[in-house]
Amino acid sequence: MGLDYFSELGQQTVNAEPDGSWIQYNRNIGKQTQGRHLFDCPSRVTADLPSDIMDGRPPIEKKYKPQESLAWNSTPLYTNLCLNTIPVMIHHNGDKSAREHSWPRLWLQKEARQLMVDIRNQSAEGSAIGGAYSGDKLLTWDELCPAAMHEELYREPKAG
Repeated sequence: MGLDYFSELGQQTVNAEPDGSWIQYNRNIGKQTQGRHLFDCPSRVTADLPSDIMDGRPPIEKKYKPQESLAWNSTPLYTNLCLNTIPVMIHHNGDKSAREHSWPRLWLQKEARQLMVDIRNQSAEGSAIGGAYSGDKLLTWDELCPAAMHEELYREPKAG
């Protein structure tokens, strides 16, 4: 158990919906936050991404088309405007319909199916990559996420 006093890991949205926004850090921050009505805090967002993000691998590296690779500063990232943090998870415990417009905005969404294919192709037989253990039993990705869930997960039409 841990405490996340400054919403650096997770962002609760109940009563805090105006505190967050999707920001591209290579664009003018002021224009992206203009007109936001924050209840009790000024926007503290700067154009500087944290070093742990900038030093990490790019969000999408295209092996065969490097010119199409994404960079973190051009990728819209959900940002807490009051605290200038980029949480790793958003808990929509307020307006549940916000999930519907947030899910497609995640940086990985457009590439989600290909990312999963790549992960599954890298997995060794009998490993938990692309699956998970429940006790001693390895549950495959197909058991965890059956085809009936693909439309919601990947936002693709149902097969067949």
